[in-house]
Amino acid sequence: MKIIASSKHYAEDLHFNASGLLEIQGIGSANLYGLFGNYMNMPPEVSSKIGNAVCLPNEFKTNLRGFFLSAGLTRQILPKIDYNYGIVSVTAGVDVSINARTYMMFGQGGTTFGLGVLAEGHAYLGGSCSATCTSANADAKLQLGISGDYNTKTKFYNIDGCSSLSLKISARQCLPVLVGCGPCASVTLANFTIGAKVHLDNSSGFSMGLTTTSCDQQCK
Repeated sequence: MKIIASSKHYAEDLHFNASGLLEIQGIGSANLYGLFGNYMNMPPEVSSKIGNAVCLPNEFKTNLRGFFLSAGLTRQILPKIDYNYGIVSVTAGVDVSINARTYMMFGQGGTTFGLGVLAEGHAYLGGSCSATCTSANADAKLQLGISGDYNTKTKFYNIDGCSSLSLKISARQCLPVLVGCGPCASVTLANFTIGAKVHLDNSSGFSMGLTTTSCDQQCK
């Protein structure tokens, strides 16, 4: 396991962050990141460390009083195919990734605990033929996610779940010329996302519905 840690102090504010790589035997390497701090007005160089972490409270990147922990793991299910036979080339692969995060925020409004997990299966296939100047690509993603939070003072909780399937198929045909390929035309044969989402809290109760947005884009 490799861990890199640092800490900084800005006036009345303090933060400590750590990142590392954890080797899990038989599974692979997991990326880890942790941020602990007490900030009323978080500077950009600190908030940028959180990156594009999804499903966090809006104030998390500006007023942090607590901690944030995240971990991500990606593993190839099938060995990646990347062959070039001269006039024909093929690429293909299937991988699975899991991203998890948890956080805690302190304040006058109570302590809020939050956690979430997003799992994704990704399959892709592409090929081209230089003799006919033809290429085609297909990409599919299946996502499953769940997140929730609980406030110890108000006793309010939120639970959100989602599933989504995204598929994109495209082709490109160029005009063969004496040397190489000439003008090209592209066509998208399929490009859609469909899924379902559910929500439960102790104020409005349970709800569910269909969505055309992937799980990782349903909240920021």
